[in-house]
Amino acid sequence: MKAILSAVRRDGNVLVPIDPAGRVLELLLLLEERWAKQQLGAYQLVLLTTVAYNTLEFARSHLEWMGENVGRNFDTGRLNAFNTRYLTLCHSVEELNALRPGPKVVLASFGSLECGYARLLFTKWAEDPKNLIVLTDRGAPGSLSRRVRVESEKPPGARQTLDVSLSRRVPLIGEELDEWRAKRRDERVAKQQQAEATTKKTQEGHLELEEEAAEAIQTEPTGMEIDAIPAAAAATETPAAAAAAESLLGVAQISGSNTRAKSLRRGRCLVDGFTPAPGAAAPMFPDETWNPAVDDFGEEVDVSVFARAVSESQRAEHDGKADAAIAQAEGATKTFVDAENALRKREAPLKKSIPPPAPPPMPEEAPDKMVCEDLKIILRAAVHACDYEGRADGRSVRTLLQRVEPRRVVLVHGTEHNTAYLHKSLAQALGPHVRIDSPDVGETIECTSDVATYGLELSQDLIQKTRLRECAGYQVGWVDGVVVFRENANGESVPVLTAPTEETVGLLGDGGFRGGSGRDDDDENTNENDEKAHKAPTTPSRRETAASAGTLVSMATAASVQRRESAFVGDLKLTDFKIVLASHGIGAEFKGGALVCLGGAVCVRKSFDSENLTVEGALSDDFYKVRSILYQAYQI
Repeated sequence: MKAILSAVRRDGNVLVPIDPAGRVLELLLLLEERWAKQQLGAYQLVLLTTVAYNTLEFARSHLEWMGENVGRNFDTGRLNAFNTRYLTLCHSVEELNALRPGPKVVLASFGSLECGYARLLFTKWAEDPKNLIVLTDRGAPGSLSRRVRVESEKPPGARQTLDVSLSRRVPLIGEELDEWRAKRRDERVAKQQQAEATTKKTQEGHLELEEEAAEAIQTEPTGMEIDAIPAAAAATETPAAAAAAESLLGVAQISGSNTRAKSLRRGRCLVDGFTPAPGAAAPMFPDETWNPAVDDFGEEVDVSVFARAVSESQRAEHDGKADAAIAQAEGATKTFVDAENALRKREAPLKKSIPPPAPPPMPEEAPDKMVCEDLKIILRAAVHACDYEGRADGRSVRTLLQRVEPRRVVLVHGTEHNTAYLHKSLAQALGPHVRIDSPDVGETIECTSDVATYGLELSQDLIQKTRLRECAGYQVGWVDGVVVFRENANGESVPVLTAPTEETVGLLGDGGFRGGSGRDDDDENTNENDEKAHKAPTTPSRRETAASAGTLVSMATAASVQRRESAFVGDLKLTDFKIVLASHGIGAEFKGGALVCLGGAVCVRKSFDSENLTVEGALSDDFYKVRSILYQAYQI
């Protein structure tokens, strides 16, 4: 922020290349807050991207996804942090140039300087020593931002020129514009000719289909005539009647030859698809008289209904004539009134209705072309690089790892110096019980755990014999048993941990189980048995197998009891233990980081570097009482 204020105060411009969305919102809030606190309205703050308005509008409507302070300010005072006061939105370089002259801080896209408005402004502002370029990320290798960052680390005299190719669109003028218009004209003519050819081809196809249909009608058998039209009637048929007949048949009359029309008019009373038998003597349907007893829907035909309908229509026609006579008498009066109204309308001033506004004309397509220009840029402007990528630094990584409290840490993908420093810091912070590995490139390490974990079911008799304690919603305790396989409800064989039986435990003798007959033999028999055992191995009996299994279980149980020590489950906090003591009627208070009970008779301490718990005090009833309460609450 100091570098930005220093640049604008010496009448220079500041370019901040950044992506159009994402962390640009954080930078905007930071700059907006500083502008408001220091009243920096004289220096213009600009966001130059093609989606500047959309970015701010989207941020205003999604405050629930923002930081805690942004949401709290909106909930309490309805203050939207993105309703900026000093920020100006621009969507093109023309809008930026239209702003008032003066120092500007422009956040332009894109952060890599490979394209967008940031690349254009860089070519204009990079050679002015008063300007400042703020790089918010390291940039991809080979990008312009990475090259600018590398050159900025050199002395001004040792900096090399930067080759920058700048592409932009320019409108066509002169011969290029005329050539473009001629090309578009030729394309329109070609499209029109293609459409006409397609239409003509379609029409020719329809004509061919009609001709084929006419030929088929002329050549196919006409069938049996039911009611032929007399020649005299055909001769006296008017053209209008013929056209009406043809329209009823759905056929258009063809000019010129009248063969088709005659053929269709001749066969309009034929039964379609009927072919008379070769030896037919008379037509099957001699006349068209049809006098059915029922209609098409199965209802009986009542002749009286049709007669009544005819009489009603005649009566309505007679009443209409009478009404016409009355209307003729009233017609003169109506004509006079209509003429008077027309005269009034003619004499009244004409009121012209406002026509609706015409739609705006379609904007003419402005032809342009891409022009690429190679520039030699000498970096004279100041460059300030800051880490604003959102990556975790070394201190943050150490803090997060300490909060996680891992059992093992593997450090990869880092420089040798940074890896060694982080290894040393974590070793001091996590303690010696945490294993930390930092393998070299190509080195392989074993990451699997030494402890095998299996899922077992506990039998009911084992649960009844096991002492369990409540800890953080779970029951924890020591379990010793024998793993056997049993079938569950689905018929599957599953491992079950059962309690060792008394018979199995009783097989354990002095120094181990002894198989055989139970008496001692002489040395010769023993040697013979040993030789036989070495020569021909025998299969152990069922009793020997059970005895061996019982021996192993008993030995494992004894070893488990020997190495079993007091274990405290859960995170013991002295504040929680104070509450437990108070529930048993024992007063306690904190002094010097320790919990002092019963007026100093017993003291409970917990070391911070390890999880060791110490109970201090003289051997008395109070000491054993406090210790028993502690064991009951946390020990298993």
